[in-house]
Amino acid sequence: MLDQSEQTLLVTGGSGFIGQHLVARLLQLGYRVVVVDNHSTSQPLAPRDGLTLIQTDLCLLNVHELPPLSGIFHLASIAAPRLFMRAPFKVIQPNVQGTEILINLAKDHGCRLIYTSSSEVYGNAANASQSMSETHHAYHLLLSEKSPYSAAKILGEELLRAVHNQGQDVAVIRLFNVYGPNMDPTLQGRGRVIPNFHRALVNNIPIPLEGDGSQSRTFTWIDDVVKALVELMLHRDPLPVVMNMGSEETTSIFELAKTMARILNIEPEFEFQQRLSGDPDWRCPDCTLLREIIGWAPTTSLEVGLRILLNGEQQQQGERENK
Repeated sequence: MLDQSEQTLLVTGGSGFIGQHLVARLLQLGYRVVVVDNHSTSQPLAPRDGLTLIQTDLCLLNVHELPPLSGIFHLASIAAPRLFMRAPFKVIQPNVQGTEILINLAKDHGCRLIYTSSSEVYGNAANASQSMSETHHAYHLLLSEKSPYSAAKILGEELLRAVHNQGQDVAVIRLFNVYGPNMDPTLQGRGRVIPNFHRALVNNIPIPLEGDGSQSRTFTWIDDVVKALVELMLHRDPLPVVMNMGSEETTSIFELAKTMARILNIEPEFEFQQRLSGDPDWRCPDCTLLREIIGWAPTTSLEVGLRILLNGEQQQQGERENK
């Protein structure tokens, strides 16, 4: 679809955790990149050749000021569970009104639109004997503490499905717990599980565990996700309407905490907290469809990814202290 040349790609939410890694890779490949981000949970990207940053809410974007686009990645959304109930409009609007704006924009520019959804659309619908395929049933506790996010993502998916059925070049990617460097730098403990655990360990405070920590998840290294997103944008054939993307290596949240403590050589203490309502007990993707389309599978195990992440951040902290 796209050549590695001077073409322009739009990345909404491009200053966020996944966005900043994707933008760096696209610039490295030689594309011009336009980032739209309101920085509600991120810091502005540093200026770079080929990068244009538009600081605004996606729903207020003046699409007429954009250059011709060769592709759109739609990542804009608050993804920190502790903020879902505090800022529901900021969760829902970019995934619904914002998605509609980008559907029309992609149609006008004749380009592909890739929308990042979430494993949260499945709710609490699985057990440890069954991975989730794209057609897996979903089960949701209505009006829960997590439902603003899951409902917004479901509505975004429905909008993409509607235009996909009409022949528009769009695809939905359901991501499963992506992690890596520079996660949630502005969320101050309200973000996701790995930075929360890391913050507790390095500050010698108890690790906050929701429930008993037996809930199971998979975690996907950021570089593996960026590689797949780029390959999907480059893929020349039409894409399915929705694909799972994530590691199929499961771990309990309690085991995740113990693994991180072991890597950092810290004896952990735990603070058990009430779980958010609507929080699932188990989640693991079936990524057969994505493997069939682009031959993708994650190459970084959780142990290796955590070592890269934690040892790298320890080194950065030591360098800051020695200045």
